[in-house]
Amino acid sequence: MTTSLPAWAAEPSLLFAWAARLSIAHHIPGRIRLKLGLDGLDLTGLGDGIRSFTAALSVCPGVLQLQVNLLARSCTLLYDTKVIAPSTWTAFIAGQSTQPVHQLIDAIAAAARANADAAQPT
Repeated sequence: MTTSLPAWAAEPSLLFAWAARLSIAHHIPGRIRLKLGLDGLDLTGLGDGIRSFTAALSVCPGVLQLQVNLLARSCTLLYDTKVIAPSTWTAFIAGQSTQPVHQLIDAIAAAARANADAAQPT
């Protein structure tokens, strides 16, 4: 089974497009719930995009647990505030180009590449 690599795994700055579709439903340090907005979104391949994003996010350093509710278009993640500062999530969702945000998106993209490599037959 081969896993296709999402475009943002090769070019992490494309994750800002995902962030633009997300909003913070609830956030306390160590726990954040994100909602996905669908307004004007091309739904073609959305399921694969969500799966690759959440799979990468779930193994990203500092992410402790990820729960996805596709029906509610939301995900809740628990994270280590010593690894990912709460302000980094807020800045990421706001589309701010800060050093911590770039470190986060680079880590998510690296996790996606590792997932794809692990899925390749040996």
